[in-house]
Amino acid sequence: MKNLFFCMLAFSLISSASALAAGSDELWEVTTKMEMPGMPFAMPAQTRNICMEKDHAKDPNYAVPKNRDQDCKMGDVKVSGNKSSWTMKCDGMNQMTGEGEMTRGDGTYSGKTIMHAKDGGEMKMVYEGKRVGTCQAKK
Repeated sequence: MKNLFFCMLAFSLISSASALAAGSDELWEVTTKMEMPGMPFAMPAQTRNICMEKDHAKDPNYAVPKNRDQDCKMGDVKVSGNKSSWTMKCDGMNQMTGEGEMTRGDGTYSGKTIMHAKDGGEMKMVYEGKRVGTCQAKK
């Protein structure tokens, strides 16, 4: 369960902020909240700014959150209009499976990911974002 917590904490930091400066790309404010049944306390929501390339929503590669963990693979990605869904399988030391969904709006998005650990633990991550300005994304 502890490994699931740390793995999901790392997953919540995916696509972390690039250099924030005036530019032609989009600055997003993203709030993420993790929920784990059986935890003695609730994790507070975390809000951070992320610089994304302009028009990133038109690129199908942005239909699901980016995963930098080499042991995790995204699959069964479905995109229909402004909604996307996917499954995820992580091998290696922190074996788990999961599924997620995201809905995009005009300058907003919201979604959730639910992960199931090999030891039976579960974690739900709920997130939402809104475009708040401009920046210059690292390329």
